[in-house]
Amino acid sequence: MYHPGRSTKLELQIEDINNDYQDRIWSAKHTKDLSRGERRVKVHELKHDRDSAIIDAKRNYYKTDYKS
Repeated sequence: MYHPGRSTKLELQIEDINNDYQDRIWSAKHTKDLSRGERRVKVHELKHDRDSAIIDAKRNYYKTDYKS
C-alpha cells in the first residue's frame, strides 16, 4: 500500500543528490574566479554529473532490490 507522506529510500537519495548539485551549480554560476564561458562549461558539467549520479543511484537501488 502506498503512503503519500512517506518517501522511499531511493526518493530520499535522489532528493539529496539534487540538493547537493543545486548548491554546487549555484556556486559555479556566481563565482567570479572563472570567465563567463568557463562558468557555463562548469555548470554544464555539474548538470551532467548530477544526472549520472541519479542514474547510478537508481541502478544500484534496483540492483540491490532484486538481490534481496
